[in-house]
Amino acid sequence: MKGVLIIILISFGSPVYSQTFSPYVSRMPLINQMAQVGIYKQRLYDSRTEIIQNNVNIVSKNIELFHIGNHINGDLVLKERPEEPGTYVSNGIIEKFKSKHSGIFRNYLISIANVDFTEDYLFQRIINNLNEINNNAMLDLKPLLK
Repeated sequence: MKGVLIIILISFGSPVYSQTFSPYVSRMPLINQMAQVGIYKQRLYDSRTEIIQNNVNIVSKNIELFHIGNHINGDLVLKERPEEPGTYVSNGIIEKFKSKHSGIFRNYLISIANVDFTEDYLFQRIINNLNEINNNAMLDLKPLLK
């Protein structure tokens, strides 16, 4: 009986592994790939920043149209001063619209200041929102134009 017990203990003893481990693992391919991804994302960010800037310029120019000038129908935005007949002043409509749309536009630009433009969904959402801001400004401006 003692002979059988000794055999069992010997078989459950710690096995000896003959594996070897190489302490050096090359990291260069990973660094090169990361650099390529970084360069790609920077180029994408730059091109999208330019597209967004062009859209911002369009919205800004359209909001700047909210001023009294030759392009605006004076009958809608001017009123005659009762104390000085023949003298007209703004009735405040154009200023209210400009203040409204400038505020919306400014707040939106502040909200996207830290957005990563390389994210496709966020980029498309920004473009859509800028188009919506522009369309809303133009909806208020069109009835005032000559």
